[in-house]
Amino acid sequence: MPSHDISVGISALDHMTAQNEFRVAVLHQAAVTPAIGGVLKPVKPDKLCCADLAYALFLESREKQSPAIKLITPAATPNPSVDADWSFGDRKETILEVIEKHGANVLWANTNVHSTHPLLEVAKQYPDILMVGQDPRQVDEYDDKAWASRWLQSQPGLEGSFPRMWIVPRDIPEVLDDIPLPVIIKPVRGRGSQGVALCHSQGDLKQQAQKLWETGDRVVIEEFCSGEEITVAVLPPGTYDEPVGVKDKHWALPVVRRFNHTDCIMPYSGGVPVTANSCLVPLEEAASDPEYERIKKRCELAGQALGTLATIRLDARRRGQAKFGKDAEFALFDTNMKPNITGPGRPGRDAQAALTALAAEGLDSIDYFEIQLPSINVTYPA
Repeated sequence: MPSHDISVGISALDHMTAQNEFRVAVLHQAAVTPAIGGVLKPVKPDKLCCADLAYALFLESREKQSPAIKLITPAATPNPSVDADWSFGDRKETILEVIEKHGANVLWANTNVHSTHPLLEVAKQYPDILMVGQDPRQVDEYDDKAWASRWLQSQPGLEGSFPRMWIVPRDIPEVLDDIPLPVIIKPVRGRGSQGVALCHSQGDLKQQAQKLWETGDRVVIEEFCSGEEITVAVLPPGTYDEPVGVKDKHWALPVVRRFNHTDCIMPYSGGVPVTANSCLVPLEEAASDPEYERIKKRCELAGQALGTLATIRLDARRRGQAKFGKDAEFALFDTNMKPNITGPGRPGRDAQAALTALAAEGLDSIDYFEIQLPSINVTYPA
């Protein structure tokens, strides 16, 4: 298991009492993520998502007096319709300015972090600053889909939880000839469905591999599970609003079903809102099929094994041909360390609820922002 010496398990309210208020700045990706192992992860257009998050935080700050929340923004009077008014870039000089000139004591890292990210340098200089997001020192491995799947399968309770997988290097393309079809091909480090394709023929597989080899020296190929697709959000331990309350272990939100695929692949949420192809699995239906609870437990085990510090999302599909059916178990096929947390509220964004927001609908009297707030409980050690 990877080592984690970041402080966790302290409730947001305890930190709040000590600091009087959260002065929160949301960070978006401003620089290209460095190539890792010869693979470059695409830049994510985070300003849109960050604006949704920051606006929800702004609304929360107006509604809640204790604990007090103050949102720090680049614009003195941010316009709900202007994405750039709500978040700061994640370059070191910008982060330091947010702390030193604007008094931020919480950095919400809604960006792609990595082992050389400036947040680590900032944390050494300002060790009391609170962070929301994953540990940058671990994400390099976690973002590697091949490593994450294989490592998780070695953990107790997760054996056999993933489809069969092949890692094919650019310099050994003949390996493709021996892989049984159909399969899913995807980049080692990707975002959303970018670069993901279902291949029914060797010609198609080789063509898709050549495209991916242009941006990395390996590709991931997986056995295709043709049944129902779902996604499960897993949250870290913490103190949440009622009725959730205190959670001393990682825990999963209700299951969300995915549908309206394009060539058996979910389209990128930036092009098609998730409300058009996703919905909460009715709680009565989920209770009647033990496979839903079984996959939730496996997702919780994955979160615990990874020691995640913020929300993650795991995708799964039923094995076999049955689209639905209690006889088909789910297989995990992707672990997303920084899922979108877009949400409705800003003008024109009413249909932009994130998958975590849809999942939160299965909880009574708690919304998608409230389930993110306990993540403000982390400090990176010097």
